[in-house]
Amino acid sequence: MKLALANRRIKPKPSVVIQNLDDADRSLAEISDLQRRIEGIEADLNDAIDRHKDEAANLAAPLRERYKVLSDGLAVFGELQKDNIFATKRTVNLVFGALGFRKSAEIKAATGKKLADVLEALKVHRFLEAVKVTEKINKDAMRDWADDKLGLVHAVREEKDTFWFEVKQEGVSHG
Repeated sequence: MKLALANRRIKPKPSVVIQNLDDADRSLAEISDLQRRIEGIEADLNDAIDRHKDEAANLAAPLRERYKVLSDGLAVFGELQKDNIFATKRTVNLVFGALGFRKSAEIKAATGKKLADVLEALKVHRFLEAVKVTEKINKDAMRDWADDKLGLVHAVREEKDTFWFEVKQEGVSHG
């Protein structure tokens, strides 16, 4: 939950009129103080969240352990009774829930092969419906392109001269 204010260039939208460099310097000093105060509040919040997470984990640990013991016990019971209780029906409904077996299939690499081998074979055989591809424009790669090359892909370069400022953290009083 951090705003990441320190040591970052900021492109502000003007709403305060700064008359001169002294006003600008006072604004930077106040911004530095505000950054420290915000970071202090966020640090306190994160500490409180961490404490609550630890408390919740400690309170939940014995419950999770009991949950696992009971779940494992049900799984063993199911396996032991597979040929008896579940021979004719896949699900048994009880007062507080249901037990059962479900057919499922898992796709994995054949013996001696890796998933990378499967992926390569999918590409070789052009079974591309089984290949997930995430496409995204890499604007950083296009920054050095000539304008005519950008035009070929329906892109343009827009030059901007954007104001920024940076706060020096050292030497600023805690106001």
